Amino acid sequence: MKEQESGSRKDKFSELRQRAKQFLSEGMLPDGEPTSLEHAQQLVTELQIHQIELEMQNDELRKMQVQLASERERYADLYNFAPVAYFIFDAQDVILDLNLAAAELLGNERKFLVDHPITPYITSDSLETFIRHRQLALSTGATQHCELIVRPRDGMQQHVHAQTVALPSDSDSGHRWRSVMTNITERKQADEMIRRLSRAVEQSPASIVISDIEGNIEYVNPRFTQVTGYAAREVLGKNTRILKSDQTPAETHRQLWETILAGLEWKGEFVNKKKHGELYFELATISPITDENGVVTHFMAIKEDITERKFIAEALQESNIQLIATLNALPDLMLEMSRDGIVRNFHAARPEMLHALPKEFMDKDIGRSMPEEAARAIKTALAEAARGDGTSSGAVYSLTRPQGVCWYEISVASKGDPQSPETNFIVLTRDITDRKLAETNLQRANKNLQERLLEIEALQERLREQAVRDQLTGLFNRHYLQETLDREIARALRSDQPVSLVIMDVDHFKRINDSYGHRAGDLVLKTLGDLIRTNIRASDVPCRYGGEEFLLVMPEASLQVAYERARFIAARISELRVPHESVDLRITVSIGIAVLPLHGDNGEDVLLRADRALYQAKELGRNRIVVYREGINPDTLRN
Repeated sequence: MKEQESGSRKDKFSELRQRAKQFLSEGMLPDGEPTSLEHAQQLVTELQIHQIELEMQNDELRKMQVQLASERERYADLYNFAPVAYFIFDAQDVILDLNLAAAELLGNERKFLVDHPITPYITSDSLETFIRHRQLALSTGATQHCELIVRPRDGMQQHVHAQTVALPSDSDSGHRWRSVMTNITERKQADEMIRRLSRAVEQSPASIVISDIEGNIEYVNPRFTQVTGYAAREVLGKNTRILKSDQTPAETHRQLWETILAGLEWKGEFVNKKKHGELYFELATISPITDENGVVTHFMAIKEDITERKFIAEALQESNIQLIATLNALPDLMLEMSRDGIVRNFHAARPEMLHALPKEFMDKDIGRSMPEEAARAIKTALAEAARGDGTSSGAVYSLTRPQGVCWYEISVASKGDPQSPETNFIVLTRDITDRKLAETNLQRANKNLQERLLEIEALQERLREQAVRDQLTGLFNRHYLQETLDREIARALRSDQPVSLVIMDVDHFKRINDSYGHRAGDLVLKTLGDLIRTNIRASDVPCRYGGEEFLLVMPEASLQVAYERARFIAARISELRVPHESVDLRITVSIGIAVLPLHGDNGEDVLLRADRALYQAKELGRNRIVVYREGINPDTLRN
């Protein structure tokens, strides 16, 4: 509308100019009428009015130009000082323009970046992603997103999120595109820190429990399961009271809740109860977890099983109490002496501690009244106290007495300023012979206790091993097989890998027992177990399935691999000679094979079909390998 008005005014002004020219040159108006003074004045007035209008328009135009320049400057500031990096590229990834944040991201000055490609700043790991990202933006016209790693000139890699869109192109500039890159390095580092903290919690040697403010359990780590016997699924959603025993005072629980509900950390001990009722001691630190507003939303408990430490500490405490009581019952020799070793006073509940007659002590040098070694130790401690802060303790000397070697400990304390020549010192000499013996015995007891603990740990390890091993053959037992089979089947289904089961049975084993006795049968089974164990892959799991049956679980083994391994083992067995008394026992085996997923999608089905294949091998004459096929019915086979 303003443009139309401006055009109209210009047209009218042009008309007026034309009339003025004609008037000045011919003295006539455009309609041919002679001009008059009145007409001339009217023309001049109109010209002046339009001149004023044009000047006003020029003022408005100048104001708009100033405002436009200000807006451009403000836009430039926003663009240049934006906290995110802005780039404009051509189709060859050459930087046409960038802001200060972009230059800072690449670690270079803008003048060294414009008209240069950005690709040298993209790491090799991200280059393919960058190119594909740009191609999608140019080909689709839609905004594209991706994450890249850029390496600034200083070499410190930065993770960025790129948001890219194609720009309108023309014949002069060709294809162009704009990318906004946000530095997400700190977020990536935070994510990595969270991942590490999560692993630390999972692998922590302490039990960690997170609950809501009502005490309902929301998370436990693996150590909690090891200590309490509860699986995670058994306690999630349950209240922490499931661990509570009647051995922890109610006051402890009251103080606990009072502290943590106030948003403070609580430390203390519990006597808790495991899944099967066994009591154990826990040292716990329970802390509130708050949201961004400081409101407590959860509690986290970090707990250490201190049961064993408690028992040891109680035993040591009892020993220390007895030792302290014994030492306190022993009287001391007390001497008041000058700094040069003259006895000014003394007290001895047992005269034999003086090592001399009482009359020989008063106002005498200690070196003349006591044995040389005792006098030397007392004077050394006395000199140390006189040079220092007036105290000395810990000096020990020994004397050989008729009843044996006696040990004494010396402590010194000044009665005033130790630097003053007039100050006397109190010297206490304590018979520590019994303590020395007690310390020696305690050290010996601690050593014996440590040895016993090591023996117990070794025994526990042997028991754990025996729990999953067949005692005769050393192979895994049926209980371990079930756990392993379930685990391997689940892993195979996740990774789309096969699992082969090879089940073998000793042919005519009953004859060996009947002919040569059970000792011979046991020898055959043990020898066969050794052979199987030494002729399988490291990843295979050999088990004694029962009686004379053996089962081999072969993860990631195809039917062909399982068959070749079974044939190899069968050949080694047929060559086997088991010496027993005066004969060499020879054996063969019948073998059945089934493979997941070819013969079933769970461990029970595959094991059943491997067993059916074994029955067919025995039915067909034994000493052979049969792969399961449909139609085998063990109920119709003769054993």
